Amino acid sequence: MHSFPTPTGGEEFYATGLAHRETDLAVRERVFGSTGGALGTHDFEALFVFELDNVLHTHWENWGTGVPSPQFSIGHADSADGTAP
Repeated sequence: MHSFPTPTGGEEFYATGLAHRETDLAVRERVFGSTGGALGTHDFEALFVFELDNVLHTHWENWGTGVPSPQFSIGHADSADGTAP
C-alpha cells in the first residue's frame, strides 16, 4: 500500500494477515462518527477489518533527490509492544 505523496518523502506499507469485509451497520456508524462524517456516507465505500500479523512501514528520507534513503519500522502482532522480537 502507498500513502498519498507527502512533501517530506514517500511512504509505503506492507502488511500480512487476514482481512474481511465488515457489514455490521453499527460498526459502519462508529467509523462514520469517528471520522467526523468524512467516511462511510457512500454505498461504494466498503469497510474492511484487518487482522494484521506483521507490518512494515517505509518512510523515504531525501525523497526527490538522487540519494533517497529508506527508513524502516517493523511491527509484529505476537509481541507485547508490536516491535520485532
